[in-house]
Amino acid sequence: MKKEIDILLLEFLDGKLEGSQLTLFKKQLEQDPELQARLDLFSSIHRSMASQKLEEPSSKFTSGVMANLHRAQENSMPMFRNGLFLLLGIITALGIGIFFLDSGFFDYSTQLLSLNELKLPFSTQLKNIPTIPISGKWLVNAIIALNLGLAFLILDRAVLKPLFNKRTRIGY
Repeated sequence: MKKEIDILLLEFLDGKLEGSQLTLFKKQLEQDPELQARLDLFSSIHRSMASQKLEEPSSKFTSGVMANLHRAQENSMPMFRNGLFLLLGIITALGIGIFFLDSGFFDYSTQLLSLNELKLPFSTQLKNIPTIPISGKWLVNAIIALNLGLAFLILDRAVLKPLFNKRTRIGY
């Protein structure tokens, strides 16, 4: 509703309202002080924008920007290098996790998660909720699998994509 009124106000300021629509709108303006205040606001904005002249950039600026557009595409090396460092960090974390997993570090770390102590937001508490055993080995396996998926994603987006984009631009 407010959007429609704003459109009517803008059309009124631009002189696009005619005939019965104009007279109806003027009556509505006389009866509604809030609408009149909104028209005053729109009118001041309209005058301010009409009085300001938009400046165009100089031809030297435009030609400089157009001449250097190719540099923005060639400057993908920092992203490529950062992607390699990030990938190296992920592979190191994967290696450490696999080493601990292989050495049996997480074999006997099992925890029971009891849901009976949970404070539920409603007044009735559920009794005898089963406890959930959490194995450290399975938890680390899940973290390693997620880390491996992240490594493949980073390898694709931050390393391989810039490398192949660079090759296609050069024309290999």
